[in-house]
Amino acid sequence: MQRQSTLDRHPQMFVKHRVQSQDVLGRCQGDGVADGEPVGAWPHARSGHRLLAGAHNLWLIGGFHPEENDAGGLLFEEVWQYNIASGQWRRLVTTGDMPAELASHAALLDPPYLLVHGGTATPFGIRRSRRLHRLCLRTLHWSEVPLTHIGGPDGRPRKVYGHSFTLVKRPGGNRVIYQFGGTTGHVYTNSVHALDMDTWQWCHFDPHSPLSAAALDDADELEANATNGYPPSPRYRHETVYWRGCLLVVGGGTSVSVCKLDRLAMFCPESRTWSRMLTHGAVNNGVPQARRCHSCLLHGDWLMLSGGCTQNNIPLGDVWFLHLPTAVWHRSAYRLPQPTYFHASAVTPAGQAFIFGGVVTTRRGESPSRSDALYSCWFPGAPGRLESLCLRLIVPRAVAWLRRCSLTIQCQSLRLRLMELGVQPDLILDALAQPVFSLPPAPPTPEADPSVAWQRLQEQRPSPPA
Repeated sequence: MQRQSTLDRHPQMFVKHRVQSQDVLGRCQGDGVADGEPVGAWPHARSGHRLLAGAHNLWLIGGFHPEENDAGGLLFEEVWQYNIASGQWRRLVTTGDMPAELASHAALLDPPYLLVHGGTATPFGIRRSRRLHRLCLRTLHWSEVPLTHIGGPDGRPRKVYGHSFTLVKRPGGNRVIYQFGGTTGHVYTNSVHALDMDTWQWCHFDPHSPLSAAALDDADELEANATNGYPPSPRYRHETVYWRGCLLVVGGGTSVSVCKLDRLAMFCPESRTWSRMLTHGAVNNGVPQARRCHSCLLHGDWLMLSGGCTQNNIPLGDVWFLHLPTAVWHRSAYRLPQPTYFHASAVTPAGQAFIFGGVVTTRRGESPSRSDALYSCWFPGAPGRLESLCLRLIVPRAVAWLRRCSLTIQCQSLRLRLMELGVQPDLILDALAQPVFSLPPAPPTPEADPSVAWQRLQEQRPSPPA
């Protein structure tokens, strides 16, 4: 019998996350929530935001909604945190110098900081930034990072939005952020800038000048005929990932063009050279349609592509996985629940992918709207599902044992401790609902001391899921 590939065994199912009630979460009102924020709060629908993921939390930064007002829309100058285990959103109360250009900005997670760079505010293209801000997750205080540059006026990037911002740990041990592309609203760039995180100093990596939108009539021909050593065409709202020593640029475009995905530009920071990855489709599959305003995530050797829009701003709902070692695209059997673009995504270290918000269309002919939906799925081969299955076996038995030993009386306290270990709320609710109190208590033993028993339970627990 022929062995199935990793992708063939991949369930490829999206799960929609919903508002959790106070009873399920067991969290007191006002616990780290902004003033007046109700329990079970949920971020407003938006687009142009950024989503970051850690092992146990997501962070949602900025975004835009075209509400009717004098400013031409609603720009969200806020940061939300989502706890994956509890299913709880909370809006963070921050202090300090928060950035104001929070549409199509760039964001990175650099624990214990969130880094935000560039972006635009309303009206788009008029208010732009090239400043770098960071939010300390321990103090929730914003501060601006002072930046310098070398190499004359071109040493630092322009004030752009829709650019990529990729953190790379170089072989020598220092960390560098690479910025590629972006737009001023009228000019699109294809330049690479590097920001040394030890000195916070910019430098320019290539001599190619940005091209205006009027000079991009032959952008498709330029891209198709480009050979190794030449940079890709100028663009914005692309995605960039770092894989095996190279920056891989996926999609993007301008206001009048989109970039194809059968030939992906690759930049090697060590040699400062451009090359191309020629991709192809699996059996009975082609390659994804050209697009911009999509999302890309990297986990291991797999790249996940979701949504985006065409040259005519038609939203797309397809999902693809690119196996980078073989450069083969695999089309997922499942699509996004709604065609979506200008959304944001992030992936946890365990391989759980999350997608939030974006511009969506529900029916043909209807004007697009913004979404506040949060979806998740697992990457091919991600171990998170095995951990989840183990927890479904262990948690109910652990709760029953704690109750039989009379180690806990308050369900609220037990619920919070389980959440700290990364247990999902549905598992906690099922475990606490079991009628285990009818069982006779176990005879007292030296281990019946609550602190000793809880310490032993922690030492023997499995690794919590992301």
